[in-house]
Amino acid sequence: MTHRAAFRFIGTVLLGLSAAVLAGCAAPVSSAIIPVSTGTHDVDIRLREFYSDIGGADVFGPAISEIFERGDSYCQYTDKALLCYSPLETGAGRFYLADIGRQMGISDEPETVAGDSGAPILNGYNIYPDFYTRDMQLKDGQLAGAPISRVRYNYDEQQVEQYFENLGFYHRFDSPDGEVGLISYGAYVCGADCRSRKTGPEFAIHEAPSNSLVASPMDLSLQRLGGPEIFGRPLTDVYVAGDGNLERVYDNVVVFAPQDNPGAIRLRPLAIYLNMNVTNAGPQLFGSEQNVVFYATMGDLGYHVPVMFDQFIAQHGGMEISGQPIAETMMYPEENVARQCFANYCLDYYPNAAEGMRTRLAPLGARYLDTMAPLVARDDVNASALAPVALQVGEERAEISSSESQRIYALVTRQSDNAPVEGAEPLLVLMFPDQQSQSFSMFPTNSEGMSTYDLPVFSGLSSGSIVIYQVCVEQPADGPACVNDSYLIWDN
Repeated sequence: MTHRAAFRFIGTVLLGLSAAVLAGCAAPVSSAIIPVSTGTHDVDIRLREFYSDIGGADVFGPAISEIFERGDSYCQYTDKALLCYSPLETGAGRFYLADIGRQMGISDEPETVAGDSGAPILNGYNIYPDFYTRDMQLKDGQLAGAPISRVRYNYDEQQVEQYFENLGFYHRFDSPDGEVGLISYGAYVCGADCRSRKTGPEFAIHEAPSNSLVASPMDLSLQRLGGPEIFGRPLTDVYVAGDGNLERVYDNVVVFAPQDNPGAIRLRPLAIYLNMNVTNAGPQLFGSEQNVVFYATMGDLGYHVPVMFDQFIAQHGGMEISGQPIAETMMYPEENVARQCFANYCLDYYPNAAEGMRTRLAPLGARYLDTMAPLVARDDVNASALAPVALQVGEERAEISSSESQRIYALVTRQSDNAPVEGAEPLLVLMFPDQQSQSFSMFPTNSEGMSTYDLPVFSGLSSGSIVIYQVCVEQPADGPACVNDSYLIWDN
């Protein structure tokens, strides 16, 4: 089906919808720990005021044990913590939360490089921002104790977690920013003792903390843009790519960052690397009346972006994250979706999905692994097929007029012996003076390793403009090999 048919398909569904549709509705927060039933025990009179002052059952859950002696203190378990009273102390110091977090069996080393992820740092740990705020609300940070883990992603429970000495925090992927709950430290640590003192048939104890993946500064930066709910779970560990940057592949995107600043993330041009369908930029034919936004990418030429896609892009980092569109919206019959690809990712539209789930990133990460295959992420790659290549590029003329076309050359050879590489498919990306870009798939290299592409005339470029271009060729072992060059527009 043509992109016009895909456009009509989306336009029909979108007609009359509000621009706020993408805001969605967050599901209520529910802990990864099975809660105990309310009314299990009364809170001891010595702890009752402290319990009420720090949030009571709404925050810490019900009491799940009777009071008992612990050293010089009297303590009582609630679902979320162990509350204690020390008669030997005076003032507010008499009341505290016990440091039972380490009994959960979770302990991470602090980050060696914190990174510019925007997360607060405490004792060498990046603290998930919502947890830091919540911790500060709990008696100015005196209740949670010191961090004992990095930020973790629990994909089974669909939530972010972090463990402190006295409390554990979680945030559901689908919850609004700032909505945080406490992990049931008390229920887990008390374990069989609380189980033996059960007072109601609904009483339940969580068996053990579920496995979760330690977050990197790259994950924390991606969280600010939408996190795993939008970009998917990681498919690889963080590794060093061929260009020297750190890289990590997720379900839907490929993220990279400098080694000395892993929080300063950018997205690889995934759709370009994978040679997704490209259409030439064209004039504006439709507007808001047809529920599209026109993205000009080259003078007056550009692409029509459905309003749902435009809203998604705006809510998740803007065009700096998505990159420029490289094609009009098209139907992909094999997947039964309408899809539009941008430089860094592709967006799919599912009209019959639940509201808030209709616009999604296409799951291209696994395809990237299959085609680019970083060695650190794959054990089944044939090393003979991953020989590093050398790439040389150039243009027919270093200077052309605004009414002339240009030819770009690419020569691909093996680094080991300079033998030509036949069948490579270079990708050409032009960057224009107004920061817009356009992509072209060059012809496969011939038996001599050579590929060419004849660019059209770009009449909108004024004399004196410099056109910068980049040619990349897939190199599975080390990521794509890329070379930049430029030429001048000059009218005599």
